[in-house]
Amino acid sequence: MPHKPTDKTKEHVKRLSLAGWSQDDIAYALNISDVTLRKYYDRELNETLLNAGAEIADMVYENAKNGCKDSMKLFLTHRCKWSPYKPPEKQDSATPQDFETFIKLAKAFNESGNFPDSK
Repeated sequence: MPHKPTDKTKEHVKRLSLAGWSQDDIAYALNISDVTLRKYYDRELNETLLNAGAEIADMVYENAKNGCKDSMKLFLTHRCKWSPYKPPEKQDSATPQDFETFIKLAKAFNESGNFPDSK
């Protein structure tokens, strides 16, 4: 009898995939072959981690905009290649307003799709 995916099994695959289970283990848990798993659950297997990562990145960004210093540090170290251990290349170019300027430019870009002149 051919496998019929349901909303329940799709959600189960999403959760197991997000938890880091291998495709072989997920297929075993559903009592189907790995080929059948990929045939019917390709989207759940491939998009779940990407979507979760995007949601977390959005939360970090929003928290950073709202003043959370840990989120600011996380965002700057991972997205802007900033390091608290390496001095800026131009010592005189760093100002306390740099992050605020970045946020304003990002908001303007999100609204218009273009970067405005920052001056």
